[in-house]
Amino acid sequence: QGLLEGFLAQKRAKLADSYIPDNLRDGRILDLGCGFYPHFLSSIKFRNKFGLNNIFSESEIEGVNLIKRDFYQSTSLPFDNLFFNVVTILAVLEHLDPEVAIAVLKEAYRVLAPNGILLITVPWGRIDPLLKILARIKIISPVEIYEHKQRYNESLVKEQLISAGFVRDKIKTKRFELGLNLFILIKK
Repeated sequence: QGLLEGFLAQKRAKLADSYIPDNLRDGRILDLGCGFYPHFLSSIKFRNKFGLNNIFSESEIEGVNLIKRDFYQSTSLPFDNLFFNVVTILAVLEHLDPEVAIAVLKEAYRVLAPNGILLITVPWGRIDPLLKILARIKIISPVEIYEHKQRYNESLVKEQLISAGFVRDKIKTKRFELGLNLFILIKK
């Protein structure tokens, strides 16, 4: 949909992958909202890979367990407590209403094992006007940008994570892609 969408998705995936310690890769990873085609999951090295999304391009992708889930119909995840070593939510939370985002984060907390990590990316809220200009000229996807329901900053994302059960001292944030996006790393 947008000229830079594939490039930006690769950059997010590479950044998230760089923060996953090798000792967790023998376990299980869950990518919530993994996308129509789960680029991140198909490109990373992990023993067991799971992805949830409301629609997929294919029914099967080798080495990736794909599960259809629409968070507006059900935020509960079909996994046992403490099941995953890593959970990722890349460019997804901004598309969810606040109460749905918090419910998804609560479920991420529930399924994340002790010492596991949660990795999140969201656009930095202050750049929303710039994103709309870039979407208008199709540098980035207009469909994606106009679906945004929340404008995140460090405070809001921390507030939602704490509401979901995560501990403030274990939440680390930084900006990336010229400061246009937030990267959040949380250790449970």
